[in-house]
Amino acid sequence: MCRLALGLAVGVILCAAAPSLAQQGTAEIVGRVTDTQGAVLPGVAIVVTNEETGVYREVVTGPDGSYSTAHIVPGRYRISAQLAGFRGLDRRGISVSVGGTVTLDLTLDVGAVAETVTVTAETPLVDLTSAEVGRHISGAELAELPAANRSYMAFVGSVPGAQFVPTTGFLNDTMLANGQPAAANNVVFDGAGNIDDLRGSNVGGQARTANESIQEVQVLTNQYEAEFGRASGAVINAVTKSGTNQFRGSAFDFFTGRAVTAKDYFARVNDLDKPQVSKQEWGGTVGGPIVRNKLHFFASVERLVQNRNQSKTYPNRPEFSFSTNDDVSAWNTLWRIDHQISANNTWAFRWLRESAPQFNVLDGARDTVQSNDDETDLDQTLVGTLTSVVSNTKVNTVRLSLTKEQTTHANERLRALDPAYATCTVCPRRMIQDQSLLPPILAYLSFNAQADDTMDFSLDDSYALDETFSWFIPDKLGRHDTKFGARFSYAWISNPNNSNGNGTYSFASDRAFNAADASTYPERFSIRVPGALDYELTSRVWELYAQDKWQIKNGLTLSLGVRYDLEIIPIKEESNPLFTDPDKYPVDKNNVAPRLGVVWNPDGKGKSVVRGGYGVFYDRTLLGTVDNFLFDTKFSRSFTAIFPQTAADPGPSSGRLPSEFVLNTPTVSQLTPAVRAYLNALFPAGTVRRNTGTVTWDDPERTQPYFHQLTVGYEREVLPGVSVSADYVRMLGRDQFFNPNLNIGTRVNTTRTGTVTFTDPYGILNPSLAPGE
Repeated sequence: MCRLALGLAVGVILCAAAPSLAQQGTAEIVGRVTDTQGAVLPGVAIVVTNEETGVYREVVTGPDGSYSTAHIVPGRYRISAQLAGFRGLDRRGISVSVGGTVTLDLTLDVGAVAETVTVTAETPLVDLTSAEVGRHISGAELAELPAANRSYMAFVGSVPGAQFVPTTGFLNDTMLANGQPAAANNVVFDGAGNIDDLRGSNVGGQARTANESIQEVQVLTNQYEAEFGRASGAVINAVTKSGTNQFRGSAFDFFTGRAVTAKDYFARVNDLDKPQVSKQEWGGTVGGPIVRNKLHFFASVERLVQNRNQSKTYPNRPEFSFSTNDDVSAWNTLWRIDHQISANNTWAFRWLRESAPQFNVLDGARDTVQSNDDETDLDQTLVGTLTSVVSNTKVNTVRLSLTKEQTTHANERLRALDPAYATCTVCPRRMIQDQSLLPPILAYLSFNAQADDTMDFSLDDSYALDETFSWFIPDKLGRHDTKFGARFSYAWISNPNNSNGNGTYSFASDRAFNAADASTYPERFSIRVPGALDYELTSRVWELYAQDKWQIKNGLTLSLGVRYDLEIIPIKEESNPLFTDPDKYPVDKNNVAPRLGVVWNPDGKGKSVVRGGYGVFYDRTLLGTVDNFLFDTKFSRSFTAIFPQTAADPGPSSGRLPSEFVLNTPTVSQLTPAVRAYLNALFPAGTVRRNTGTVTWDDPERTQPYFHQLTVGYEREVLPGVSVSADYVRMLGRDQFFNPNLNIGTRVNTTRTGTVTFTDPYGILNPSLAPGE
């Protein structure tokens, strides 16, 4: 893959610093202290205090007068500086954004320590130390500007090089960046991953975060530092709000009443009932001190209830036309605790939870009220962080996080079988098997009737442990802001599935079945056999990185970094002829990713910057791209069998009864005992049989996808609070995942019912002495 892009961004930024050395959920202030003659001042006592919470950090300037406060919570700060023989300095209103490093040089005047000079000023607009391409989205923007679906993803999509992708379902907004699919982004909240291990960011974050609970969002589209990886799209680095020394709260209510909605066109011309369409979204936040300057809390709640229009007309069978509404809702809650134990130690804990049941969903082009499906979904993320100041120049952060998904996809007829199924999210295991008790789906030419085939659980538990160590090294051929980190994550997914366990009869027309009319008989039948699918897949990922932001001199910074990723995803490569040993699954062990960035301030006044960089960026392996290697095998315990296998039965379309046994049935309202006995004889429950459906094989040479990135850009502050920037971005993709069809069929003639032959290059169809033969 090759992509060429040129982005031009014009931004208005008020009291906000652009990102520098990207940091997951934290920020940093660095600088140098001098006297009025420009001589450096070592030994200056610096106190950096969050103006809203009172949480503080104490450091002392080094031999070259420099200081650093790493791993601080984003927010508004004041800095006080004191040294014997000099007037004290108190600088206020310093805004520090998530992932940002603010460079703030201080000057002390000769005088008594008791004298203090107080300065209030805006934070520098143009970042003189960062080669990253991206922007920040403030909490004020999220709260005060209109957005599609009231989603922070709508703001993320406004970043140059990115595109907002509104949900086609419910609460699944996402984005595209760098020409990559929506699944290729990395979503980080409060320093912890918020990603679906099965689908990636294809549906946004694993647990949706409400706008009112977000403090700010950093979007990095290119040239992000080595601590970020496993993404070929963008990195979304965000933090949630925390409590302050003042009790604060908010409340909101948005609604669309039924009285202001009207019938849609098709409901009106077909004289259908008006759908009861409405929407209400309400909630609020509250935060404040438990112990002033020490312990704070924050909590938010959001309630969404929505009834969306669901109307379809089927002229050939008007009795199936309908006008109704779905019933979808969500409870979203978040609470957070922040505590400064001592001057050198702070901890925080955050729990985000969303429950989103969705019933009477008719989102397919072929759906009728008899074939609706539903989803009950519970997503949670928890993260705990401990930050410790080891010394004047060293800070360490340990973070433990959990991401959890429990989802049931089902249908109305199945939930009606047992009161325990009605609204469950964590449902009884027997529900999977009970899908087979439903009548078969009738797949007519234009619509589906009688039942729905949806039944599966989606379970995902992911644990991660992060260790980050920052070391500020002054006066070593310049100033070094170094960071070293390691991360271990473990993910477990399971996707029990009995979709189409009740079977599907397919017809060549929309005419109702009539046992006395051969032309109305089904021409094909499919069903999951020998039983429901049940599997587990795990992954273990080790991540290591080191990076150094080396300020060689004022106005010139070199950013160096290297990253290593190792993914271990055990896959039993059963009946795969490409593997001599089924236990030798692919492991890519050489994923070393160098990063290099250069930043230069040509005017020496801090108003403009030339930036550029090169890096290698490895993508992640989504478990949803490799899990089918476990069950789409040549011999399988669960697959979809089709009768006839290669083409539709020619009988019904020619006015004759079908020759296929399972199609020549006196009724389609249920599977007859004769049909069930026939299927049980071919595919006994609990056995391993020849997979007559789709077979998918892993490749022994499968490696991790990666990209080369090259960027060159320029930014200039043209007015106070206004900057203009342009960046050239070049990307080259290598080793991309590809799933070719190696067994393309050829129809023997041009008729719709002509049989299909296959080349069978790997012996899928050839007899062999193996289970199920």
